[in-house]
Amino acid sequence: MSNKITYTSLVLLFITLFELKAQYSLHDFSLDQNLSIWYDEQIGLENTILLNGEKYTFSKKSPNSHEYFKDNSWRKAHIVYFDQQFESIPAIYNIENDELVIQHPILPAYAIKLIREQVSSFSFENDNFRFIEESINFHPPGYYKVFFQGRKIELICKVSKELVIKSGILTYKLKYKPFIKLASETKYKSVRRVSDVIKMFPEEKEELKLFRKKHKIKRKLNNPDNLQRLNQLLIHCEKIMEE
Repeated sequence: MSNKITYTSLVLLFITLFELKAQYSLHDFSLDQNLSIWYDEQIGLENTILLNGEKYTFSKKSPNSHEYFKDNSWRKAHIVYFDQQFESIPAIYNIENDELVIQHPILPAYAIKLIREQVSSFSFENDNFRFIEESINFHPPGYYKVFFQGRKIELICKVSKELVIKSGILTYKLKYKPFIKLASETKYKSVRRVSDVIKMFPEEKEELKLFRKKHKIKRKLNNPDNLQRLNQLLIHCEKIMEE
């Protein structure tokens, strides 16, 4: 852990110091000493790592039109931050701004926006996200939902929200834009239909078409269910590649 702690984190600590005096002692504390060492001792090393970020302020929107992935409430997340793993961290993913936000580990009334480039991955139950360092189809480096991660094939999706009106109520619908990459290639390719995937294997084209029909894999890759079903085909494609 670096000796550096964010100015925001230190300020937040002192603002609420009197509220926390039952938990953290100021006995023998001196401004002349190394603040990082004192802070680590009082708060815990693992928590100081999570405090590397910026203070986050929630915008006031209706429950139906919020900017977060699925839920606008804290969810337990597994996070890899600064190459260290953290379990069961209350977090929320802002997909409009591509920001992972966590609840302050000591001061639950505050929220922290983590440094995007330092979050290698995070997951909420079965929803796994990974930071992709390259730009893909005009999308800047950022978080992508991982649908399939095999030995030779990777399928990821950029998740966004589409504004819709249902029964006169303004709401959002999640949109999934899939990209695929083979181990032999360096770039991700956009795939909208199963046929786009099958075209990547011209010699096995007919075999894969029959496989799709047998397993009732839908043609359009525009929702999580269809993308999840595509995993069966990708597993079969990996077997073909390894033969």
